[in-house]
Amino acid sequence: MKASNKQANTPATILTAVFILTPIIVIIGVFVWISTLKSDEPTAKDLSLTVTYNSEGLLIANQESVPLTNCKVILNNDYTARTPQLDETERVFGYRFFTKDDGERFDILAYKPQSVAITDCKEDTRRFGYYEW
Repeated sequence: MKASNKQANTPATILTAVFILTPIIVIIGVFVWISTLKSDEPTAKDLSLTVTYNSEGLLIANQESVPLTNCKVILNNDYTARTPQLDETERVFGYRFFTKDDGERFDILAYKPQSVAITDCKEDTRRFGYYEW
């Protein structure tokens, strides 16, 4: 008799498992689908700028369609400054404006510019530009 009871309970057990597992699988699938949608969205976009340097400072020209203001400029990963406005004309940003957190100013006689990162502009804080020499 016990064998027949097990056979009678088997379809009920299978149906119970299906009813429990189906919503869980659907929920997991929805979360996976949503995460793939989010990962396709760009988290940052390169700024279109021309960046060079000379003995006076960094030469930055904006290639964007709108001016960029109050951008954070990081020189050699240590020295920072804020730009008043970047438009299509090339601007010189003097080295004296670039300082470390402790107040030390960038010294062109002691160091050569090696990299510049430009980020955190007022118009769009997610966009950035990075340049190396």
